[in-house]
Amino acid sequence: MDNLDKALLLPLLAQIALTFVIGLLAFKARFTAVKQGKVALSYFKHNRGKSPETMLAYGDNYQNQFELPVLFYLLISLLFITEQNSLFFTLGAWVFVISRILHAYIHVTSNAIMPRMQSFVFGFLTLLTLWIGFALVNLLS
Repeated sequence: MDNLDKALLLPLLAQIALTFVIGLLAFKARFTAVKQGKVALSYFKHNRGKSPETMLAYGDNYQNQFELPVLFYLLISLLFITEQNSLFFTLGAWVFVISRILHAYIHVTSNAIMPRMQSFVFGFLTLLTLWIGFALVNLLS
């Protein structure tokens, strides 16, 4: 594994770390809500009923980590399998992960819709660009 491939592992590991951190914070928010009596334990049987905004934000954001990032994980895996990594993909991976970190931060703090949407769209377009680049590199070679 060369240095560029090692560099590609860093944004991958950062995205994985983000998922675990958000997951732990979501668990903590749920545990705290139950402990403080804001949510009955039975709420989690079907996730129905009134619940604290913080708990919802962390839960929703944790779910978000298994949506668009799945395509990121697939792309990074394919880059390693096909040995097609380049500086373009490594930098693009960092841009995507930074957009996800920003999106998560906004989501679980202010939850301001426009900045959250902008960070999502930026990450979406970044990942789309990376996938187009991957397709072009492999289809035109």
